Amino acid sequence: VCHVGHKLPEYDPNCTEGCGDAGKIDLIEVKQSVAVKHLGNTAHSYDGVSDYVPGSHGATGVGNKDSDGNGIDDGCESDPSRAIGTITADILRGGSPPGSDRGVESAAVNLVADAQLWATSSNGAQIAFMNPAGVRSDLIYVASAGEGDGVVTYGEALSFQPFNNTLLTFPMTGAQIISVLEEQCQPVVASRPFQHLGVSDGFTYDLSKVIVAGECTSVVVSNVALNGVPLVSTTMYVVTVNNFLAAGGDNFGTFTTIDPSTILEDGSDLEAIVNYFGANSPVAPPSTDRVNEL
Repeated sequence: VCHVGHKLPEYDPNCTEGCGDAGKIDLIEVKQSVAVKHLGNTAHSYDGVSDYVPGSHGATGVGNKDSDGNGIDDGCESDPSRAIGTITADILRGGSPPGSDRGVESAAVNLVADAQLWATSSNGAQIAFMNPAGVRSDLIYVASAGEGDGVVTYGEALSFQPFNNTLLTFPMTGAQIISVLEEQCQPVVASRPFQHLGVSDGFTYDLSKVIVAGECTSVVVSNVALNGVPLVSTTMYVVTVNNFLAAGGDNFGTFTTIDPSTILEDGSDLEAIVNYFGANSPVAPPSTDRVNEL
């Protein structure tokens, strides 16, 4: 089952990826018994229902290998052991141990930004940002469950990005982008002094920050560039983030000033990372020098 825009479409064999009758039956059951919306965005409704929470129809979430009850794994279920691609080395979050420091640039969070930029390029995206808290595990090269060294499974991707956020693409001025980067320095009441956004390949800047007694007291962002060309404060750039950031999550309030009429939806973050691995494997750990910390 898949979404087109805000609505669940009529049965389409291409949409169900060759699932055949099982996919058709699942889709018809959902359409006849419930009203479905694009989950996670209360502004989008389907058939007049603006805040529907699905029941046990199996239309959302990750099913087991026989979630439609026909006794076989016919490809219509999400198999956690299914290989989606490969990596050349560990891709880790920030800190030691990995994941302990969200205030530093990391290969894992930059990878997600790369995948989301790639996934939304058809909407004209030029830059993608990713919040570090949205990446919840590391991708380890050594096999963990017999899948083979370097192999990334669907289950590992789901653990890596478990929130199933929606990708949103919209125009921002260079000045707004710089404001977002400055908001990485978090308010005193925040749980962490600095939230280091992942940035997509080709986007670079210099960063100077001061953290005293666990509080970020100042931040200076300079030499911001896209593909080597300095960012212009009055120029419009097309940016992709997830719906959490777009709603001002983790105190990134500048995103909430975007005109809603300019926002385009483009699938989920999980779909983006799965498809990115499918198209770009083997994937090497992204560089962690996109941000030059002074």
